[in-house]
Amino acid sequence: MKNKLIWFFCLVLLVSACGSGSDTSDEDKAIVSDAVSEGDYRIITSQSSSNTRLTHANFNLGASSLEVGKGLMEYSKQHYSVDSYYLTEGQLISRRELQSVDINDKEVLLGRESEENSYGLNPKKDSQFKISGSSEITVGDNTVPIVDIYELNFKKSADSDEVDGISVCIVMQSTITDNGGTTHTISDDTLFQYGSEQAMKLISFLRKKPEVGNSTPIYIMLYDNDSSDLTLPGRFIGEGYGKDNISISKIKEEWTIFPSDRTTELDSVTAQQFNAVKKELQMIIPNDTGIVGKGKFVDDRLDSLEITITAQAVTYTEISAIVQRMNDLMGTFDSDDYEIKVTILNNDEPIAMLKREKNSKDVTVITY
Repeated sequence: MKNKLIWFFCLVLLVSACGSGSDTSDEDKAIVSDAVSEGDYRIITSQSSSNTRLTHANFNLGASSLEVGKGLMEYSKQHYSVDSYYLTEGQLISRRELQSVDINDKEVLLGRESEENSYGLNPKKDSQFKISGSSEITVGDNTVPIVDIYELNFKKSADSDEVDGISVCIVMQSTITDNGGTTHTISDDTLFQYGSEQAMKLISFLRKKPEVGNSTPIYIMLYDNDSSDLTLPGRFIGEGYGKDNISISKIKEEWTIFPSDRTTELDSVTAQQFNAVKKELQMIIPNDTGIVGKGKFVDDRLDSLEITITAQAVTYTEISAIVQRMNDLMGTFDSDDYEIKVTILNNDEPIAMLKREKNSKDVTVITY
């Protein structure tokens, strides 16, 4: 009897061990999602996601939180075709390599450059840091121009562990404080120069990894998280691509509020069309409808327009009228050189979304 019990428990342990191994395999199994829209990547995901997402959560980028990842993905399409590559979250840079998790983590990218941390992207404490022209400040505890790094990986085969392309973005802030707590703004040219220098250091760090070596192409971007308005995202300011001798070139990108003097200065035609749409909508419920927009300009040309309509409608008929009228008014924007997305809220609850893709006159309407 005793021997039978021993064999029974051994069998249970064996089955449990086999089951545990199967679960681990399921967690690591790649799941491929087909693109929802033409021109998007097929995405590979797994339950064992990158732990750098905890760092992104710690550094709250405000309005830029999703814009960095979205922009990095869109710009990457210049080099990694959606027809030839699968997209995955970055897996090459670990959280411990990105930021210090405990006191033993000496070499971290978001740390300060030092004898122990040669790849630290932020300046040495008490050193002199250039902010513009010949102006310098003394680096203090809160002098941190580089706040985060985003990574995307690209694969030619969904079944392969090999990474065939890398995109990374260095997220910076142009507003910093010196060792005395005084706030300063880094000039555009100086921020670009400093970011370009640190980009070379980050590329060298990646090239050291066996999975990357010297043959994997790297696309690297620079992003300024600060903006003229808290409701606006930051902007991409530089990019570089290649396998060796990568050079960083400037990007001219800007977000503006609709309506505003700056928007009118950049695109008076679209600014007038936006004001006309706003006037028409306010005729439906004059006192309770707010319409604001924000536009992204690339090389001084409008690339996307996002409009938010906030209503306080009392009846379903009123909110339906706003949705239908906005659908009619989409034709007011006669250029199809930019994307338009309209979000309609009623008492801060989403009611509908209208979208018109770039180079299209067709409007998609989704009601909730």
